[in-house]
Amino acid sequence: MTKTLDGKRAGLQQARDLKTELEEIRNKEKKMFEKMDTAVSGRFAETKVRGRLAEAEAKKAAEKEKKEVPEEIKRKFETWNKGVKQVKNSIAQLEDNLYEMSKPLTRTENDVDRDAMLRDQEREEDPMAAYMRKKKEKKQGKVKKFPRYTGPQPPPNRFGIWPGYRWDGVVRTNGFETKLLTKDIRKNVEEIEAYKMNLDCE
Repeated sequence: MTKTLDGKRAGLQQARDLKTELEEIRNKEKKMFEKMDTAVSGRFAETKVRGRLAEAEAKKAAEKEKKEVPEEIKRKFETWNKGVKQVKNSIAQLEDNLYEMSKPLTRTENDVDRDAMLRDQEREEDPMAAYMRKKKEKKQGKVKKFPRYTGPQPPPNRFGIWPGYRWDGVVRTNGFETKLLTKDIRKNVEEIEAYKMNLDCE
């Protein structure tokens, strides 16, 4: 019998020969394992957990999924953190700068933007300024501004809303606002009175 069942040489050998033989066998097995299909060898396969550990893993994964913020919301928060209006303003400013940079360096009489800017400027001594302002507002479709109420002092409310300019001065409430506004004052007065009574009793 020249070889053993696992493919090694049988019989008496020197340590050096045995070492080289073992290395050869190890390299051969390594090459075979690398050539083997991953589905057969189980290489790179995920660890399968069963029983109570599987339930715990599933619970942990569900909690992690709940905590993870979707990309769309992350992007929204990035914008909100900077300020929506500020972002819009900076984009508009950048676009305006790029547009101005694309123009030639010298400005001529036929520059449409400069002409429009000079036309939009309002001058105090201009007799047509008020008319042009009204015309511009009408063109832009601005909401008509109503005059402010100028009658007697209205009763205060928690929102600080001023009455409409057509209000006749008659209070038609059930007194809830007044009760709400005087509630804290009444409470403070009662506390002061109770404190004084306690001092008198002592």
